[in-house]
Amino acid sequence: MFMKRPFAIPVIKAFPAIDTAEPRVTPWVIALARLISRFYVAGFIGNARIYLDESAADIFIPAMERAFSRQSRSIVAFRHQNGWEPQALMWFTLYRLAGLARRRGVRFSLPPRLLFVHGYELFRTGGLLTRFMLPRFGAMPVHHAKLDSAGLNRIYRCLREGPYPLAMAPEGQVSYTLAEEPRVEPGTVRIGLAVARQLMEDGGQGAEGNCPPVEILPVSLYPEYGRKALNGAAGLLRRVERICGIERAPPAPGLPGISGLNTRFLRCREIILALNEKRYGLDRGSAGQDFGARLDSVIDAALRSAAAMLCIDNPSGDTVNRLYAIRQICWDRIFPENIDLAALPALERAALDLRAGEAWHASRHMELADFSFYFHRPPVDFSGSDPSAESIALAVEYAQNLYDFANRTMGGIYDTRKRIAPASVRISAAQPINLAEMLAAAAGSGGTDREHWKTVSAEANELLKERLSG
Repeated sequence: MFMKRPFAIPVIKAFPAIDTAEPRVTPWVIALARLISRFYVAGFIGNARIYLDESAADIFIPAMERAFSRQSRSIVAFRHQNGWEPQALMWFTLYRLAGLARRRGVRFSLPPRLLFVHGYELFRTGGLLTRFMLPRFGAMPVHHAKLDSAGLNRIYRCLREGPYPLAMAPEGQVSYTLAEEPRVEPGTVRIGLAVARQLMEDGGQGAEGNCPPVEILPVSLYPEYGRKALNGAAGLLRRVERICGIERAPPAPGLPGISGLNTRFLRCREIILALNEKRYGLDRGSAGQDFGARLDSVIDAALRSAAAMLCIDNPSGDTVNRLYAIRQICWDRIFPENIDLAALPALERAALDLRAGEAWHASRHMELADFSFYFHRPPVDFSGSDPSAESIALAVEYAQNLYDFANRTMGGIYDTRKRIAPASVRISAAQPINLAEMLAAAAGSGGTDREHWKTVSAEANELLKERLSG
């Protein structure tokens, strides 16, 4: 199984901390990105057609026009279920957005682009090209689980000053499924509200002499597959069966390569789950206990095992916050900061190396829990011989996720996930959420500033979740 360093083999030495350039838009890098972005995107999702649907164009283009002309400040909040959404949005914005707008009679005042916000771990899992390109593309890193005032202040400043919209995933990380309601973290709304309140207090001026609104534009990217993708799903399922030691079953009558898909999904899923239950010393699920409850027990046991290996108390909070805390500790031990490793005495260096190795192994438990948190949806049931486009997409998604369930059980990570390339990717957009307008309405209803903030934050977060679900 191939993994990028430092995942190719178990870590036995601590790595020097990674220093990256301060985020700053570099014109020649943007020009280079325009040349190579299609090839870059193809490496993630294949040669799929990426397009904005008609109803979304009526929302997306005016929202970008307002942002580029400084009539608003904008956050493009996108679903992040496959991992390649930032690359697809980047390519579409650089290559297609301006031409599509011109055909609708709109000429942007600036060449369109987005400023992406990403997790700091990208610098650690990505290669040299990633570390070089991202900051020079204006992308801004942020930590999930520790105070990062410098990173947050940078993000606030870029949103406040404009004109380029921020692009961030409210889910916080890859969520692996479009079929379920997203888990929307409060960070996106809080960043937008902080800037909206500051602009209102400072009397920030827009293009027409008024205080510009801060908008959150909900965006979803839907992979679309043809019937051939079902054969790809069946082939990926066969790889999982081989991993699980299942002998090849004789072909069943019906749609070639697809008949019995649901039954085969469930059989492999049970084998992988049972192995994890055995691994963590859990009682195998009784007849009355459903898959979700059993998987939750595995997730909790995996996180507890990771914490025990790190010699820390079991982190508090919900599952994702526990994940973030453990992940941060693991990264900090594999890439210790503010330490000159070469200058350390042999004894101290050896101690750090051992801690890094322990962190690598603890990460294997964390990575299993990370993926499994999103793996509760049952597989699609093909009841007829002519599956719908939605059923095909769900089957492909499940085949990819089932492979990843096995992959994480074997110590894999997101980079070793298998993907089936879509024929096209449809970009959809919902109506923007005007945070300044919501703050003003709350202020007019009485109460304290703190009460206004809490009310608007909760309402905007729920509204964002609803519009991303649609």
